[in-house]
This record gives sequence, structure tokens and C-alpha cells, in this order.
Amino acid sequence: MTEQMNKKPLVSCIIIFLNAGEKFFVEAIESIFAQTYDNWELLLADDGSTDESTEIALRYAQQYPEKVRYVEHEGHQNRGMSATRNLGIRQAKGEYIAFLDADDIWLTQKLEKQVAILEAQPQTGMVCGPTQYWYSWTGNPEDTLRDSMREIGVLDPNRLYQPPTLLRLLLQNQINAPATCGVLLRKELLEKIGGFEEAFRGLFEDRVFFAKVYLKASVFVSSECWDKYRQHPDSTCSVEEKSGQYNPSGKSPTHLVYLNWMREYLSQQEVNDKQVWKALQMQMQSYQPLNQPLILRLLRKIKRKSKSLFLRLRNFIRLMIFQTSIKHIYGSNNLDYSMNELIVLCVVRNGETYIKSFIEHYFSLGAKHIVFLDNASTDDTIAIARQYSNVSILQTKSPYQKYETIMKKYLVKRFSLNRWNLFADIDELFDYPFSDVLSLSSFLTYLNKNSYTAVVAQMLDMFANGSSFQDLIANKNNSLKEVNSYYDISNISKSTYIWGTLSNQAVKMHYGGIRKSLFSTNNGLTKAPLIFVDNKIKYFVDFHHVENANIADFTCVILHYPFACSFQEKVYEAVQTDRYKESASDEYKMYWKKLMQDKDMIIAQETARKLKSINDLINGFLIVSEKYRQWVKIHEMQKQIPTK
Repeated sequence: MTEQMNKKPLVSCIIIFLNAGEKFFVEAIESIFAQTYDNWELLLADDGSTDESTEIALRYAQQYPEKVRYVEHEGHQNRGMSATRNLGIRQAKGEYIAFLDADDIWLTQKLEKQVAILEAQPQTGMVCGPTQYWYSWTGNPEDTLRDSMREIGVLDPNRLYQPPTLLRLLLQNQINAPATCGVLLRKELLEKIGGFEEAFRGLFEDRVFFAKVYLKASVFVSSECWDKYRQHPDSTCSVEEKSGQYNPSGKSPTHLVYLNWMREYLSQQEVNDKQVWKALQMQMQSYQPLNQPLILRLLRKIKRKSKSLFLRLRNFIRLMIFQTSIKHIYGSNNLDYSMNELIVLCVVRNGETYIKSFIEHYFSLGAKHIVFLDNASTDDTIAIARQYSNVSILQTKSPYQKYETIMKKYLVKRFSLNRWNLFADIDELFDYPFSDVLSLSSFLTYLNKNSYTAVVAQMLDMFANGSSFQDLIANKNNSLKEVNSYYDISNISKSTYIWGTLSNQAVKMHYGGIRKSLFSTNNGLTKAPLIFVDNKIKYFVDFHHVENANIADFTCVILHYPFACSFQEKVYEAVQTDRYKESASDEYKMYWKKLMQDKDMIIAQETARKLKSINDLINGFLIVSEKYRQWVKIHEMQKQIPTK
């Protein structure tokens, strides 16, 4: 075994097989070799095959010893799907684990995109998405029409779900379990939950496994499909359905075994979630004698099928309630601006330390108007903002942790349909490459001319040199940029950008930075704050990203000032009030834990540098295309031509 094979690969791909034949098995293996992400190992786990598939697996292992390994049960036993997956897991060397059945295939970017999600979100245990039900593998034209997409079924995809939300929805039959070949998991999660339940040799082994995951881990549900699930008469589901052991849409003996296991497992794990237990009891009632009145059974059936509609209605009502809470405090209620102009939107609470620098920065950048939605500030935030013209102030007392996304979407829809807007937090100052040469109007013209509808920005944490957290004192008269002029990009990692349509593959996701160095938090640093709001774009996806957008061919910077005031007090408030809920709650808890351990921690490390110009960040932190450079050069030359 070579030195490369001994090196722990990032992703361990596990194919279990039992008499897989040649055609399907080889196609499955080759779909792994076709991955755009190449840091993987492949374990071919034999469940006691008696046909040529064992020989095929051994041949691949011999031909590619640095990438492929063959594993089997002792004595070449047949022990079932769960035991064979566990065999692969025990032998895996990767940090991440992916599964593929011997008759299915992966799409080429599966690993690249799923690894990017897990790398960008360290709190995520598993990522999953919809699966293509694949009939057209036969080559028959009529089978092409049968291909379909099996969605997970959540109302709000492309976000993180905390346990036990997905388990509850699964038991309520509101969502589907993902295909095993469509997920990527952290190996440490598999070890934590004990892998697959080996008592389930075939049917429902996946449902049982995902129930264990949903109970313990945060799961990212994507709207993107990464695999094809081959439909053929010899599959496990097809064979068991013919035998009467499985009914995909109703009761069956194997389904009852699964429900009984679930009841015992929830008891062992001391699960107290009432909705989970209620959903399980509802499913088990279908196996009890039908002694209820017909009308009652019909009403319950209607209620279950209408639950999705009820949830949508609830969200609509929540929006209506929020809108009634809005008060207009100051400035214009209606904004008229063109496609080459920009407004800035911001939700703020107690931002007096930042608001002067915020307003003056964006007006100096060329913004036409700034709209604040104040979330019940108790300091001088509103008083300072009212000193400026071209500022509008709205106010709501609705709780941020419940209405965060609703607040932001409300501002976008109210003020910037079919126009550009920049959404920034009060401690964020956006800037773009060569803004010293290129006016904001010319910058937006470039975006419009190239039909871009979103711009990616990388967050750069700024701080004062030599400060400790004990030294941080809020001062609303300080200039953020003058006082906090240092940055540190020595601990930043990058991965594939997975949102929207890229025009430049050099655009990446960033995470880490100085907060990772200080607090061991792998913060996501990438946002899409500047968007053109057409009828296609979906904004605030997973809080900071967009879908159905054409991403510009350069990146911008968000100068971020998390340490500009009493950081310790800010963190304490966030932990006590749970203000940031799912978007950053765990992050602030990690900050607090570290601060309590080392209150004299110095922010600036030896790798800190002073920021002299935004353009100094190009080619290391920011990227720009040659086309954008040419656009800047043209406008620079025009500025140099003397006017008569």
C-alpha cells in the first residue's frame, strides 16, 4: 500500500454490494471516479456475493490500490445491508462518509458541493437533498418521461434544521427520508449514533438510520439533486413489494417492525418531545382495530394531508402580524431610484457605537438612501440617525429571533423591487475593488450590462492593534475605520461556492479568520449582500445567500467590526437572550466559553496586518476578473481626460 493510501483521505465512499452484476456495479464505481472532487477513497464492501461482482471489486482494488479497497465479512458471510455499511464505516479513514448502492450513480459534483457545505458549516452533521428516480437508464424513450424528482419535502430548503425537527416531520409523513446515496455525513456523527442498526438487514434500514441522525444532529437540507436512484425490478424495494412485505404508500409488516423499533429507541434515548411521540402514536394507531367512527377517521386524514397548507398559512399570518407592528419614525416612506443607484437596508438594535460611521461610509460610497428598521433600541441609535437627510427609520418591537428573515424580506420587498439593494448589518461596511477609481454608478452599470443579479462579498474582521477584550470601550464618536484598521487572514480556508450561477469559478466560500484563531469557531465569512431584486431571485437563503441569481465575476469586501465595542457585553446579551437563534446562537456560546477561560486574550496576533487600501486585498482575499479590470481601466482613463 502506497504512502498516499496511508494518508487519511477527506471523504470515504462506501459501496455495499451483493451479487451486483457487472453493468450497474461498474457504472456506480465509475461515477465516483468521475467526481470533480478528487480527495476520496473507495471501499467496496462485499455482503457475501456469489457472482462476478466480487471479482470486479477485487480488480478495481488491484488496479487502483491508492484509491480503492475491498472489504468483506469474516468467512465471506452474508450479513445484510446495515452490517455491511457498518463494515465499511469501521474501515473508513475519511473525515466524511458517503454511501452509494451498487445499482445507483452519483452526479459529478456531488462530493465537491456537499463537502463545501459541511466545511462551511461546522455545526452541520449531515447534508442531504432530493434524489432523481431514474427510469431512463434503459434507453427507452417512454422511460425518459417516467424520470421524476423525489424531494425531501421541507417547506424551506437550503437551510439547517436542528434536532428533532426532521424526525418529527418524518413521523408526521410531511417529508421523505433522503436516499442513502444522496447524503454526506461526518464520521464522528456515525460513531456517536452507533452507525446502522444491524437487525434491519434490508427494508427500513435507511429510515431507522436517518431517525437516529435526526434525533442527534443538525442537518442541512438542500434543494439540489446529486444522485440518480435506479428503478428496476430486481431492486430490494421492488422484490419486497412483490412479496407483500413492503407497501410504499401504506401498512406492511416491515413498516410495523420499524415503528416498534422507533418506540423502543425513543424510550431508550429518553426523548421527551411531545410532538415526536404524538406523531409516532398516530402512525401506530393505523395498525389497531378500526373502531373509530368513519367521520372521525376522515377528519383526521384531511388534517394530516392539510398540514402543509396550515404551515404556509401560519407563515402568512406571521407576516401579517409583523407588518402591523411596523411604525414609521423618520424620513421618506417611498423611495424613487434608478437601476444605476443604490439603497442600503439595515436591521439595527442599540447600534449607537456604529451608526455614525455606517451612515457616513455608505453616503461617501455613493448610496442614495439608507433605510433602518430599528428593533426597539434603548440607546441613541435613532437620535443619531435622525441627524442625517436621505435616511428613513422604521421601528418594530417584534422579537428578532423569531422574525429575523421576515424583517429582512419585508424591507427588500417594500423598497427595492426591480432595483439594487445592499443589505448590511450595522457593524458591516461594504466596499468594492477599485472604488477609489470607479464610481458607484459605473460599478452598478457594469453589473447591469453583464446581467449580474448578485455580488458575493467576503467578510474581513477588523480590530485595533494590541487590544485585549478588556480594553474594548464603546464610543459612538469614534471612526470605525480609523480606530480598527488591522486584519488577519492567516487562518482562512476556502471551498467551492455553491449558491447561484457563477460567472467566475474563482469565487469561493471563505470561513475561519481571526475568530477561528481566537475562539476555534469556523465562522462562515461569505455573503451575497448586494442583489438586484427581479422576479427570479430568492434571497436570504440559509440567512446570507441567494438562489436563481447570476453571480458577478469579482468579489467585494465587508469590513466587519465585531470588536468595536464591549465585545464581552455583546456576547453575554446574545447568549442570555438567544437573539440570533439558529443563525449564530452556538457561535456566541463558544465565544462566551472562551472569554470566561481567558479574559485577557489579545486580539491582534503576529500575523495581523494594517489595511491601507481595499485594493491590497485583491489576489489573496478578493478576486477580480480581467473583464472587470478592463472596465475599471476605461473609467480611469476617462477621469484623466481634461474637461474643456
